[in-house]
Amino acid sequence: MYWVPVYLKNTFWAGMSTTQRSESMNAFFDGYVHSGTTLKEFVDQFDNALRKKVENEMAADFHSFNCTVPCISHLPVEKKFQAVYTNSKFKEVQSEVMEIIYSHCVVIKTEGAITTYQVNDQRVVEDGIEKSTLQAYFNEDECEAKCMCGLFEMRWIICRHILSIFAARDVQVLPEKYIMERWKKDIKRRYGLIRSSYDDLSGKPAASRYSGLIKLCYQVATNACENEDNSLDMTQKLKAMNDIYTKSKP
Repeated sequence: MYWVPVYLKNTFWAGMSTTQRSESMNAFFDGYVHSGTTLKEFVDQFDNALRKKVENEMAADFHSFNCTVPCISHLPVEKKFQAVYTNSKFKEVQSEVMEIIYSHCVVIKTEGAITTYQVNDQRVVEDGIEKSTLQAYFNEDECEAKCMCGLFEMRWIICRHILSIFAARDVQVLPEKYIMERWKKDIKRRYGLIRSSYDDLSGKPAASRYSGLIKLCYQVATNACENEDNSLDMTQKLKAMNDIYTKSKP
């Protein structure tokens, strides 16, 4: 089924294949449940597995903030990803940076602000070196590139083809559109505020406040959605409040 990704490369899949979801669930429960686990034991072990996953993510976040993965190039683009991405995602970007030396871009044509490139690429495979050719586009006005490989659209990881074009165009400041919030080391994961049976909410006042706010928001939304004017009024007020709270964050 190697032909399937060709038809899905414009859709974000976070790098998951069709089997990876089941594999990730198996890994999640590994060591906690087995074929003889009862339903009651499963409920208890689910909480234990969830707690362990949260602890592992907290440890990974701590590592990302306190341990820096060295850059392998002098490119300012790589330096930017090093500063904002978690270590695991930065390593994925680095794997693309390393492949720049195998990607050579050639200008095909320029129409206004749009330049079309032919990117000659090489990849190491089991039988040796596999050569390929694809097209990529660069919009000088928007400082935006699009590659036909679809890696950025599928995984939100910038591909070596776009990186090679940025290097050729001497792009010194990475456009914010290529920095994805979900891969940042300082992202606040909302599920960490959801109450769990193992939580001691006395030590998590934010989780308790979050639960109360969510309940109130549901009530307001339920009442407001019955009327177009009320819905618009609620939307505008929530946006204004969010702007205020966002600006007040430390």
